[in-house]
Amino acid sequence: MTDVSDAVRADVPAPDEGRRWWRRRPALRLPELPADRRGRRAGLYAGLSALVAVVCAALLPFAPVSVNQPTVSWPLDPERPQSTLLTLTAYRPLAMDIRFTCDAVRAAQAGGGVVVSTAAPAMPTAGAVGLIATARDGRLQVRGMDELLVDERIPDGPCEYRITGASSGLPSFVREEPDPADLDAPNPAAFAGPDNAHVTVTRDGRVLESGPFEQLPDVDVLATDVRGLPGGGLSVQLRLDDEFTSSPTVLKSVLIWLTVFALLGTVLLLANVARLTPRVPMVWRFAWPRVVDLLVPAVIVLWIFVAPATDDDGYYAAMARNSALSGEVGNYYQLYDQNFTPFTWFYQALGWWQELAGNSAVQQRVPAAVFGIVTFYALRHVAAIALREWAPDARALRMLAHAVLAVVFLAWWIPQDMGVRPETVVALCGAFTLLTVLVAARRSQPVLAWLAFAFAGLGFSAHPTGFTLLAPLLAGLPLLWPVVRVPGDRLGTAVRAFAVASGSMVAPLLAFADGALRDFFRGQALFLSLQGQDNWTTEITRYQFLLSQIPMGNFAKRGVILVCLVALVWFAALAVAARARRVPLPPRSGTPGRPRRWPSRRCGSPRPSGPTTSARSPAPGRCSWRCSWSWPCR
Repeated sequence: MTDVSDAVRADVPAPDEGRRWWRRRPALRLPELPADRRGRRAGLYAGLSALVAVVCAALLPFAPVSVNQPTVSWPLDPERPQSTLLTLTAYRPLAMDIRFTCDAVRAAQAGGGVVVSTAAPAMPTAGAVGLIATARDGRLQVRGMDELLVDERIPDGPCEYRITGASSGLPSFVREEPDPADLDAPNPAAFAGPDNAHVTVTRDGRVLESGPFEQLPDVDVLATDVRGLPGGGLSVQLRLDDEFTSSPTVLKSVLIWLTVFALLGTVLLLANVARLTPRVPMVWRFAWPRVVDLLVPAVIVLWIFVAPATDDDGYYAAMARNSALSGEVGNYYQLYDQNFTPFTWFYQALGWWQELAGNSAVQQRVPAAVFGIVTFYALRHVAAIALREWAPDARALRMLAHAVLAVVFLAWWIPQDMGVRPETVVALCGAFTLLTVLVAARRSQPVLAWLAFAFAGLGFSAHPTGFTLLAPLLAGLPLLWPVVRVPGDRLGTAVRAFAVASGSMVAPLLAFADGALRDFFRGQALFLSLQGQDNWTTEITRYQFLLSQIPMGNFAKRGVILVCLVALVWFAALAVAARARRVPLPPRSGTPGRPRRWPSRRCGSPRPSGPTTSARSPAPGRCSWRCSWSWPCR
C-alpha cells in the first residue's frame, strides 16, 4: 500500500513513455511541506535516545560478568570412600588438590593397589590422559600427564602426600601446525603452551616433583581401592572449568536496562514523528482468505506429526535442555563444551519451551511450525504488494503467483526446517525484515523502518546465517531514504537515519546480555584447536553433503536446492535476453517511479488522472487506502 497526501498534483506519465527499461522513469514528486518544529524536535530526541542505546549496547560485550566457580569435594564420607563417575564437560579442571595419608596408601595396597585415579584404572592410558597413584610391593608410584612423577618406598609411620595443580584453561592445539604465512591461521597465543599448567607433588611439605605441563590431567572418574579408613585420610578437591556460566554484574545490568529503555524511547519518539507527519488515513476491510492461506498452515501442522527426525534434532535439543540446567549454552557433546556466545538466545528460548511443553519430537517441532506459518504469511504479504504494482489487472497471474509461492515455500520448509535448528528464526526474521522495509517505504513510517533493523538484529544474533539479513536492508536503502529524509535539513536527516538504524542494537543486546566478548574469543579458540573454520572456499563441501547418501542429502533437500539454482540461472538468462531485445522489465517493488496503477483509492475530490468520485466517497479533500485487516491487499 502507498500513501500520498492530498497535495499530490504530479501528472502520471503516459503509458508509452519510458518503455525502455534502462531509462530513468520520472519520479513521483511531492511538494516540500513547511518544516514542523514539533516533528524536528521529536526526531532530535529520537536521535539522542538512539545514541544512548548504541553506546550502551556497544559497551555490553566489554562489561564485567560474575563467573561461576563450582568446586567438587570427594569423598562424601571420608571414612568410607566410594569410587564415582565424574565426567566433566570441559574434561579437565582448572585447579586440583589431592591429599592422601600413608595409612590410605597402605589400605589401598591391601585392597587392590589404587590409591586414587582420575581415569579408569584398568585403562593402559590411565597415567597418560589422567592421574593415577598406585601402591604395590611397598612402593608408591604417581603417574600423570604421561610422566612418572613419583616412585619411592612407602615411608613408615604417619605422613601425608599432596598433589596440587593449576591451569590457565587454554585449549591444546591438536591440529596440524598452521602455516605462518596464512592470514587465516589462528593466533598461537590463544592455545596452551608447555607452561599452561603447573603440578607439584609434596610429602609432608617437602617437594618431590614440581614443573610445568601443557594441561592438567583429565577427570573421568574418581576411583580408589580404599574401602575403610577410620579418621579419614583421602580427599580430592577440584575447581571445575565453568567460566562460560556467568551472570551480569550490577554495572552490566544497568547497561542492559539502559539499552532496553533507550530503544523503547526511540520507538515511541519515532512513532511521534510519524504521527506529526501528514498522511492519508487507512480504511480496513475484511477479505476472505485464499485457499493457499489455509492449505499451507494445514500441511505444516500435519508435518509436525509425520516429519522424520533430522540428524541434528537430538544434538541441539540436548544443548537447549542443558542450558536450562547449567545456565550457559555450550556444545554439550564435544569441543570442551564450547560456548555459543553470541548465538545463545534461541537455545535458551528452546530450553524454556522444553520445560513448558516437554521433550518429545512432536512438542519440539511446534516452534518451527509456528515460525513456518508466520513466515509464509509475511512472504505472502510481500508477494501481494509486488503483484499489486506489477500486475494489478491480471487476476489469473496473481492467483498463479500465490499458488507457486505456497508450493515453493512448502518444498523448502518441510524438508529443511521442521526441526529444532535456529535457521527457522533466521528465515522468519528475514521475511519480516523484507516486509517491514516495503511497508515502511509505502507508509513513510520511520518506526516501521526501525522495526526492519530490529528484525535483522534479532535474526543476526540467532545463528551465523543471520548475516544474510543484511541483504534486504542493503537492497531497501533506496526505499528507506525518503522515509528518513527531512527536506532542507541535512542534520535532521542524519539524526533520523541514525535513530532508525539503532533498531539493529537488538543484536548486541541479545548476544551479550548473559555473556562477554571474552566468551566468544575463548569459544573460538576451543573450536579452532580441534578443527578449521569454514570459509567461502569450502562452500563446495556443503554440496558434497547434499549429494551424498546421508541424512543431509536426501532427495527432498537436494531437489528443491537444485531446482532453485536452475531457476536462478534461467532468470539471469531471461534478464539478459530482455535487455538484448529491449523488452521492459517490471520495476522493483516500492521504488519511486511511475506505478502501473494507483492502489485502490477513494477520494472526495477527483484528480486529473485518478479515479472518479462516487456517491459513497468520503468528504472532499480526504482520501483513504482500502486494505484488508486480516489479509493483505490483492
